[in-house]
Amino acid sequence: MLDQTFSLIDIPRLFTLIFLEGILSLDNALAIALIVRRLPPEKRQKALFIGVASAVILRAFGVLSAAYLIQLFWVQLLGGLYLIYLSLSHLTLRGKFNLITPKPKSFFGTVVMIELTDFVFAVDSILAGLAMIGIVFHPPNLPPKIWIVYIGGISGLILMRFAAKIFTGFIERFPRLEMGSHLIIGWMGLKLLVEVWVKDVPLWGESLFWVGIVAFFALGFIKKRSK
Repeated sequence: MLDQTFSLIDIPRLFTLIFLEGILSLDNALAIALIVRRLPPEKRQKALFIGVASAVILRAFGVLSAAYLIQLFWVQLLGGLYLIYLSLSHLTLRGKFNLITPKPKSFFGTVVMIELTDFVFAVDSILAGLAMIGIVFHPPNLPPKIWIVYIGGISGLILMRFAAKIFTGFIERFPRLEMGSHLIIGWMGLKLLVEVWVKDVPLWGESLFWVGIVAFFALGFIKKRSK
């Protein structure tokens, strides 16, 4: 049932997904920080540990469920449109949304809120991961590259918890990096939409996809000229 495979092209796939997870996890980290802040200081670390640890299980379940559901025409179509919407909304509105989080009154309620918040934020990264590896497989066997999505998802949790400052520093040094990352998200959404109608993407189409990934990465690392 597992039948997982590895090739050299998986290395840039995994690197791209982990890097995107690092950028996308910044909003997640902010939301969870606001939730945990309402607890007494001595309980915050415990709530974070339990919430993030249990979120690993939820992400694994989410990846497994998405890998099967994405085979449905309408799920794949909605997934591609959602990624494009996410990209366009960030580029046009600059991602400046008022973050409203409920106020849990108990330790258990805070842990549950952390789990649910992470799961909601993980939807885009799971869809992006499935778009990255390609979604054609033969049930009940899993996609042969599903391990990339799993590792990328777990990396997102680790990066959210420990490496937020590093990626914040990246964005401060390269302001276009966040824009480039969301362009990649939209590019992956477009790939999902193409695969709705073209099940067997030709080699030149896969090459074009990676040209776009490299171009958007390069754009992200171009520094803005100081006024």
